[in-house]
Amino acid sequence: MPLPLLAIFGASLVIGTLVVVALLKWKEIVNWFRNKGTLKQSDKDNIAVMVKTQLASGHVREIHGIFNTRTEEVLDGQQFEAKELDQELQEVFGKEDVVVLS
Repeated sequence: MPLPLLAIFGASLVIGTLVVVALLKWKEIVNWFRNKGTLKQSDKDNIAVMVKTQLASGHVREIHGIFNTRTEEVLDGQQFEAKELDQELQEVFGKEDVVVLS
């Protein structure tokens, strides 16, 4: 089932503070998702998702969070603007802009 991308991209409006970093690390995102494990497991329709957008400045905006596919609601998340992504995070995204994690 395709994810409603408008809802996910619109999530940046409700997720809150934008954190600006020079290097965004995969390990930081993994730790965030580990801390949200109970939320993800609380409903079978909750998924862990990451969205990457290349900005005109050359920086990358990355949003990750817990998204409910039934209600099309972002339950919790974070957003970053980074000069670059570490190698592991680049590999996770590959050529994709949206990644659903298991």
